[in-house]
Amino acid sequence: MSSLPDSDAELVHLALETTGVGLWVFDVKAGLIQWNRRMHELTGCTEPLSPDRYQTYVHPEDRAMMSQAMGRTFEQRTFTSAPHRFVRPDGQVRWMQTFGKVLTDGDGQPTRIVGGNLDVTEQHQLAESFRAAHRLETVGQLAAGISHNFNNLLATMLPAIELALRVTEGDIHKALSDAETAGRRAADLVRQVMTWSKDDRVRDSPVADVDQLVHRVVGMCRRFFEPHFELTVATKANGAGVRCHLAELEQALMNLLVNARDALRDANSRMPRIDVSAELTSPETVRIRVVDNGPGMTREVQAHLFEPFFTTKPVGSGTGLGLSTVLATAQRHGGSVRYDSVLGVGSTFELFLPVAANVPAQTPAPTFRRSSGEVVLIVDDEAPVRRAVARLLERHGYEVVQAEDGARAVELLRQDTRIKAVLLDQAMPFGPGATVAPKLRAVRPEVSILFHTGHEVPQEHLALADEVLLKPVTPDLLLQALQRRTKR
Repeated sequence: MSSLPDSDAELVHLALETTGVGLWVFDVKAGLIQWNRRMHELTGCTEPLSPDRYQTYVHPEDRAMMSQAMGRTFEQRTFTSAPHRFVRPDGQVRWMQTFGKVLTDGDGQPTRIVGGNLDVTEQHQLAESFRAAHRLETVGQLAAGISHNFNNLLATMLPAIELALRVTEGDIHKALSDAETAGRRAADLVRQVMTWSKDDRVRDSPVADVDQLVHRVVGMCRRFFEPHFELTVATKANGAGVRCHLAELEQALMNLLVNARDALRDANSRMPRIDVSAELTSPETVRIRVVDNGPGMTREVQAHLFEPFFTTKPVGSGTGLGLSTVLATAQRHGGSVRYDSVLGVGSTFELFLPVAANVPAQTPAPTFRRSSGEVVLIVDDEAPVRRAVARLLERHGYEVVQAEDGARAVELLRQDTRIKAVLLDQAMPFGPGATVAPKLRAVRPEVSILFHTGHEVPQEHLALADEVLLKPVTPDLLLQALQRRTKR
């Protein structure tokens, strides 16, 4: 075993070297300030700074707080600590934690203040990450509830649009078709919100052509960007595909384009230009690039670029989730995001994604036989959803009975032996579908049960149903599933 140094000075020196504390002494009466070497390293200043001069290096947003802390220190004769941001001469912004002790004379007047500074930037960033994660979790919980209600609205609207499409033509038919496409895209985006935390969502997703995706998003942006914005596109991915959730990846690219548009607009650029391109950087990787000739970003903005809820826009003008969503989307798809920005020149964002190993062949559209009167039980607490689905099924020859909760569903299944399939909602006020399904099985083990839900079904509940249909399910998928389950 080794012994500690005998000299107190040696112990102090060892402690300071270990903790990285910068020491300072302020002689109040003489107005002199002394620093040790570590203080110069922390601040980047070659000369010791008096309290007043130190204030000029404090971040503008923290100066009032620091001034109040200094005032209390002198008034109360007790040192008041104030964590603050210190802007070094080289432009670096570091978080400082100060501590100290006020020494007084026989009359209680301050003579010296002895203290130290500690760089707590990393600790502060970690704490901010935890707070951001908590905020994101809270938003996710709120979004899940909103998504469920929104999906029920779409589950009512889309079947009605599909029925209307069958009996209309001309401009009305085209308008309804556009509305149906928008509704499907909205459903995809809502589903992404509800499954945000799942890591394996991309594994079995379809493969999308990158060139087509880029042209589609740029085309949409051209319709709502200001006419004087020059928006160019060049695709050289040679038909490469990426396995992705299409709506989510399109939204990520849309976010990059909208951010570029906003930067150019806020800077009042005279000749705003955004260049979008896609190309293979290797046989395994495709790059989507968005370049603007805007004002560029400061170092401070770049330091917080991908943080959730960070925004340079005024309150009410931005959520601060655009770029954090882009990064999350890229990472969930096995990719990454890089950027470069120069003040007065512009910014470049690059989205790298893995090329899919294979592109599946197009499958022919399914064909359906008209039902010969099979009976389907719809169980959902939302009456508009029940009615919308019932109208669709009845138009295709099914007979439909409806139940607003699990108890009524069990009663109907016991009374009507003709029922061959049950469309069962997962989220109902008097018992979720996972608790209702076993009761239905107990009454009629042979009946097909299909979870018809806006929520992802937990792994442990999948065995309770024959199939899972996520709201709002397309008419084709719904009819295809029922055809399989009622013809057995």
